[in-house]
Amino acid sequence: MRESTIVKNIMKTVRCEYPHAFVVKLADRHTRGMPDLLILLPGIVLFVEVKAPGGVLRPIQRATHTEINTAGGTVLVAWSADDVMTCLAGML
Repeated sequence: MRESTIVKNIMKTVRCEYPHAFVVKLADRHTRGMPDLLILLPGIVLFVEVKAPGGVLRPIQRATHTEINTAGGTVLVAWSADDVMTCLAGML
């Protein structure tokens, strides 16, 4: 499955389960290292780095994730919508 398909599936699943959530795609070809998605729910700021099966983090992604975590954010590396839903359920 392609990463773009997984991103769309995550966005659709989160919006269906949490209609009041703010879900936006952050990463594109001009924002190297930025996580793919930002999900906001009351009291939750979750950045999601999406990887297709076999995908690995690049050094710039690792550095960006460290910066986000240091600033108090949470970054999840996800391979599926289930990964994101499990994380969100644990944060609520």
